[in-house]
Amino acid sequence: EEELQSIVQRLHTLDLPFLVIGHGSNLLVDDFPGVFISLKKMESIFTAEQRRVTASSELPMATFIRKVATLGWGGCESLAGIPGSLGGAIYMNAGAHYQSVFDYLVSLKFLDHSGVIRVLPRDQIDFSYRRGFRDGIILSAQFSFLKKESTEILLGKIRDKMQWRREKQPRGPNGGCMFKNLANHFAGALVEQVGLKGTSIGGAKIAEQHGNFIVNNDGNATVSDIKRLLRLMRQRVFERYGIFLEREILFASDRC
Repeated sequence: EEELQSIVQRLHTLDLPFLVIGHGSNLLVDDFPGVFISLKKMESIFTAEQRRVTASSELPMATFIRKVATLGWGGCESLAGIPGSLGGAIYMNAGAHYQSVFDYLVSLKFLDHSGVIRVLPRDQIDFSYRRGFRDGIILSAQFSFLKKESTEILLGKIRDKMQWRREKQPRGPNGGCMFKNLANHFAGALVEQVGLKGTSIGGAKIAEQHGNFIVNNDGNATVSDIKRLLRLMRQRVFERYGIFLEREILFASDRC
């Protein structure tokens, strides 16, 4: 944390933009004239006391969910199969099956953009659907789980969720869901209804298994291919239904 703090303070002094990357699961790297910071080599932390868990942001989501289940605390097994790091999940307010990581969050420890370490309780965080904490670099977070269940049952639920994902979602290289779901519509279903499932531009292809995923079909997809396909998906859905799809995947050029 001290090294990261020193780096951020130095970049702030030099007025250099920077972008922090967890595991990059929902990120399209396009143009970014600045410094990339990876947290993959940060120390992994997972501690538990009673029904409170503290975990570091670089911890893979799969590891976090399995560790919680092994303790016999229920709740977050519905999030099984969400890729990336815990910090990325908090940043995105990642979720599945009508649950999200913020349902269990108590507080988080973060480094603000000027390099000061702070702690913030959940009720002071401005978050919404697929938009979590974005006001600094997440270092660790504390969670609370109230439901006690059999470890065997919880691990079985995790296996079921993983099997569901294997059956419903593409397994090739992709950046996760492209667009956010709406209150009354699933983005993937809308894309499928306008006949775009399986459509390719260059090396990018809308997945056959799910209309809200773009796969790097032959390993040669360019950023331009993916962006053109995103524009086509959004255009066709708007022309047919008058619905504007809001992008979920992040671009490096957004500076996130």
